[in-house]
Amino acid sequence: FTGYQQGDVHTEWKNNGYVFLGSEIPVETMYPSLITQVNSEFSDGGFNPKTTTEILSHRTNSQKYQEGSNYIIGGVHGFYYWYVPAARTKYAGGSAYDVAHVRDMDFGPSTMYMISCVVGRIDGLDPENSLAMAYMHGGMNAYIGATRSTYGWIDAGSDGDVRLDSEGAVLMGEYFSEYVLAEDQTVGLALRNAKNDYIVEDGLGGHINDLGDHYAYMIYGHYILHGDPAFNPYEPNNM
Repeated sequence: FTGYQQGDVHTEWKNNGYVFLGSEIPVETMYPSLITQVNSEFSDGGFNPKTTTEILSHRTNSQKYQEGSNYIIGGVHGFYYWYVPAARTKYAGGSAYDVAHVRDMDFGPSTMYMISCVVGRIDGLDPENSLAMAYMHGGMNAYIGATRSTYGWIDAGSDGDVRLDSEGAVLMGEYFSEYVLAEDQTVGLALRNAKNDYIVEDGLGGHINDLGDHYAYMIYGHYILHGDPAFNPYEPNNM
C-alpha cells in the first residue's frame, strides 16, 4: 500500500492519519476543535497527520489522502449514497464521494469513522447503492457510520476550564479515535467503549438533552461497524 506525496517526501500509508471536514452548519462548529483533538490522538499513536476542510476536502483534491491513509475520520453532510464536502460552494456536486467513484478507489486495510448522516446504512438498499459497501469493496477493513440521521456539533463549554464541548456523534468519534489510536484497542472494543462513554456523557445530562434524551440514545444506536470487530489497526507507536 502506498502513501501520498507531502512536499519532497513520499509518506508511508501505514503511518498516515487523515481528518477532513466539509461545510454547512453544524459541520462548521467542528472547526478547529475536532481537528485539534484528532491530531493530538494521531500524535499519541505516532501518525503523520493530514487535515483538509471545505473545498480542500473536494474529492479531486483529497482522494489521494483517503487512499493513502491508515486511519480516516470525517465530518460532513451525507446520505447513504454519497457525502458532499464542499456543500455550500459552486463545486458541491463535483466534490462528492459517491458510490460510483468510491467503488473504484484503492484503499489499504484502513479504518474510517464518519460523523455524517446515513452513510452507514445498508438496510433496504441494494449493496450497489450503499456507500458503506463501496468503501468495503475498495479495501477498507473497518468502516463506522450512522444508519440514519445523526447529530453532532461543538458548543461553547459550560465549565470554566473547558473552552469547547463536543456533542453527539462528534463526541463519540473522539472517544472511538482515542481508544483505537492511543490505547491500541480493536475496532469492536473501541466502538463498544466509545458508545458506553458517550451515553453516560450525553444521555445523562449532556447538552444534547436540550433536544430530548432520545436523541442521545438514537445516536448510540445508529452507529454501526462494518468489518471484523476483532481487527486491531496498526499504530506506529504500538508495534
